[in-house]
Amino acid sequence: MRIDISYKLNYHKLTPSTVIKAITTKYKHLKIEKYGDSERKMKKIETEKDLLAHWEYYTSILVKGKNKLFLSFDTSRYGQVYGGGVIDIAQKKIEEVIQDVHLLLNILNEEGAVLFARIISEEIHKEKHEVITHFKSGGRSIGWKGTSIHDFMEYLPGLGYYTFLGQDYLTTLPPTKFKNLQEVNYLPTTNSSIAFQVRQTFQETTAEDIEQLEEKIDPLLFFSKNRELSTTSHPTDFKELLLKIEEEFERLFP
Repeated sequence: MRIDISYKLNYHKLTPSTVIKAITTKYKHLKIEKYGDSERKMKKIETEKDLLAHWEYYTSILVKGKNKLFLSFDTSRYGQVYGGGVIDIAQKKIEEVIQDVHLLLNILNEEGAVLFARIISEEIHKEKHEVITHFKSGGRSIGWKGTSIHDFMEYLPGLGYYTFLGQDYLTTLPPTKFKNLQEVNYLPTTNSSIAFQVRQTFQETTAEDIEQLEEKIDPLLFFSKNRELSTTSHPTDFKELLLKIEEEFERLFP
């Protein structure tokens, strides 16, 4: 089964050593073996020094491993490190993979860098975000809505089976919005963040289940193909924070 992983990080709170630690930690199922700047230029991981030199030169990195694992970390002009990836894993091991990703995110969040992250099935990701345009000629094109770094400047892409909300986001909301939800199990986090996963199994959870949870929390925070995008928005304070992150990045890299 294929699992879709995505995250948005604050570049200014993400140290190079933290990135390297997240990549080189020994996980149970995230077996990271290679790195590079593109899929055609991958090298076997040999030393942390090599990884650090790569990150400091590119401020981005792609890693690959067993079970068709790949994860990307790309620094954008918005001052955010964004990315994610996929892993193919047996259904009986999905919960263990989620625990691995949760550990990885807690490492990345040691200085409060995580803004938002989620894990979702490939099927639900397609249902929520895939947009197919049909042409009179009979052809078609496939695109995606609600998941880009540009979109994230405006709204959250939506909850996942597993969701991680960073302190920078939570402090812009009423404190009870994501707390005491009966439909989820909460996981331990660092830096006043919140992480939770739906109480149903990964296989049982549907797009409708996730949308119902979004409706209960606040539907206007999340992207939906069924809703006018003009009604969906981050809290004002968080939008202002994202702009400050972008402005600080522009000062560093004019």
